[in-house]
Amino acid sequence: MKAGKAILRHSLSVSLMTKLALCWVILIALFASLLLFADYQSHKSQVQRVLQDVGSRDVRTMTDHLWRVETQAFEQQIEQLIAQPEIDYIHVYDADSTQIERGVEPTQQSIQMSWPLIAKKEGNEYVLGQLDVASNYTALRAYLGESAKWAFLGWLGVSGLGVIASMWIVQRYLTAPLSALHQQVNQWDNGLPNQISVPPECRGWWGFEARYNAMVTQFRQTLSRVENEKLDAEKASHKKSEFLANMSHEIRTPMNGIIGMASLLKSTRLNDEQQEFVEMLETSSMSLLDVINDILDFSKIEAGKLELEPLELNVFELGKDLENLFTLRAKEKHLQFGCEIDPEISPLLIGDTPRLRQVMINLVGNAIKFTEQGDVAVSITKVLDEGNACVLRFQVKDTGPGVPIEAQNRIFGKFEQGDASAATAGGTGLGLAISQQIVNLMGGRITLESEVDVGSLFSFSARFECADVPLATPVEAYLFAGAPMLLVDDSRLNMRITTAQLSNLGCQVTCCMHPDDALPLIKERLDSQSPFKVVLLDKIMPKMDGFSLAEQIVTELGERSPAIIMLTAAPDVIDRPRIERSGIEGYLGRPYQFNDLKANLVRILQQRQPTLGIVRSTGKGTSLAGLHVLVVEDSKVNQRVTEAMLTQLGINVRSADNGEQALALWSSQPFDAIFMDCQMPVMDGYEAAALIRRKASRTDRIPIIALTANATAEDKEACLAAGMDDYIAKPVRQHELATMLRKHTFTTDTQLLTKE
Repeated sequence: MKAGKAILRHSLSVSLMTKLALCWVILIALFASLLLFADYQSHKSQVQRVLQDVGSRDVRTMTDHLWRVETQAFEQQIEQLIAQPEIDYIHVYDADSTQIERGVEPTQQSIQMSWPLIAKKEGNEYVLGQLDVASNYTALRAYLGESAKWAFLGWLGVSGLGVIASMWIVQRYLTAPLSALHQQVNQWDNGLPNQISVPPECRGWWGFEARYNAMVTQFRQTLSRVENEKLDAEKASHKKSEFLANMSHEIRTPMNGIIGMASLLKSTRLNDEQQEFVEMLETSSMSLLDVINDILDFSKIEAGKLELEPLELNVFELGKDLENLFTLRAKEKHLQFGCEIDPEISPLLIGDTPRLRQVMINLVGNAIKFTEQGDVAVSITKVLDEGNACVLRFQVKDTGPGVPIEAQNRIFGKFEQGDASAATAGGTGLGLAISQQIVNLMGGRITLESEVDVGSLFSFSARFECADVPLATPVEAYLFAGAPMLLVDDSRLNMRITTAQLSNLGCQVTCCMHPDDALPLIKERLDSQSPFKVVLLDKIMPKMDGFSLAEQIVTELGERSPAIIMLTAAPDVIDRPRIERSGIEGYLGRPYQFNDLKANLVRILQQRQPTLGIVRSTGKGTSLAGLHVLVVEDSKVNQRVTEAMLTQLGINVRSADNGEQALALWSSQPFDAIFMDCQMPVMDGYEAAALIRRKASRTDRIPIIALTANATAEDKEACLAAGMDDYIAKPVRQHELATMLRKHTFTTDTQLLTKE
């Protein structure tokens, strides 16, 4: 720091001195030049006067000498004239010849004057000749050279004295005070500037000192006020976050009961009117949940805490989700709805799947909400392939009323609606604002092209990394290598998704869109070298549903029948009897996880190829029946809902009202998994999970899944930090519970077989 200050002072002093020296040198040089120029003009005028004096004073005398032929006197007069330093050339001549010539011939820059030599006698004029006189400034140049030499010496002396005097003045009254002030200005206290004190000999700087110190005082006061306001804002933001978390918990807790009970009611025997009421109840509850989620997301955006989480992303699964969500809604409004996905897109990417799904659901939902006739079309295309990454373009086009130009920018604002019709359609006015923020985090921007009474096109682009396709274990690779499989599905999008997944595993896939053609294809391959090992079929298809087709295959082929897996977007608990009756060995609800499909195929192929001698499953199906699960929940309604959902899956359930009871039950009997609420009286879920982890051995680690109404990333991190294995935000669905159990527990008993 000291070296820096010395350098600064040195550079400041040198800069000022250099500038002053240059000013002195230039000014004195200009002054000297002006003096020399004035002297030059004076001597030039003198030369002209001397020449003019020749004409007025000597011409008559020279004429008399010539008239009288006084040659000696004439030449003496000429010599006297040429001896003058101002005259360099004299020439006297007549029409016949030159009479006399002295000096150096004049140059082009010389001054020349001429006079006729005329004698006047007795009233007559006799021209005797011509007199030319010239000056080449020889004397003037010699004089100026000498003057310039002394002027230069004087210039050097005066400049030197001026520079020395200026340097002393600058050093004493400018550089030294500035250096002292610079040292004081750079001395800060805890990030705040200190007041300065000007040296006594620098009285001229006292005004600066007063103004600077006043500015520092004001700055300190302002900064202190800002710090206080910042602390108040942080406290307010913290309180707001606590309020939102509490609000989320308080609302989600009863909503879990409402949505859960509605889901359970739907699976019971209801008449048509009751079924309609339950569906309306569930729909309204989900709409309320969407509003709550929008408010929470808006709060995260305001706090700058909305972040993306890199997950595995399958755009084909996303497209199928959109079809499942909006096809029925579009049919109710007599709209055409379709989703087209570029088949060249990699089946597995890295992106925030829930957030991308949220954006697309918002855009498609708005399009269907405001479109009364025509169609809504979704397209996902690849616009750039970078090898290990790609850029996708998402578009949602509708034939709705369009958005006026003056409202197109406004609709992306918070709490904004496009026009009066949009406001009457309901909603929080946060959907597009949140979607825009999510897309911005993805590195894109939502754009709108719209024309009133024609329609709208919402689009955005985003860049995604390509994910590594999950590799099978050596045993699985042996099972899947070239395994012939038949896929029966009337949906091209479903077929594209499943085909990509099976192909990544190494299977040979044959596709069939018409269920009538499935059985002939199977029979045709029965006696070949590669009969179908597995048939994957959809549940709902035209002319013949999946159950009827499965029953037909099993009935006609008997023991030669390939294994059958059903994939359906409409899973229902009442399907269980038909699954057992039709001989279906696997049942997955869409959207399913890739690992769930792989696990079903591994189980089925291992059962049908026991000679592999590695691992054989002794269980049947993907049933969770027989698991023992502990549910820790202080709300009786939510406790009852979770118990009912798990019981329908064939699971043995025990319940506890708080963490203390959960510890007692866990100590007294074994459980396969624990669903743990976080906020409970007596002992909360965080403390209970931590105690279980401390008391349990490494080999006896029981899966603990947080089941809580808190829905922020901080809550998830808190759950994981307490020792929990996973996280489900309320309200929960039955398939979420089942997915977590399949993920964290063994759903079948397995044994290791060794060859003798």
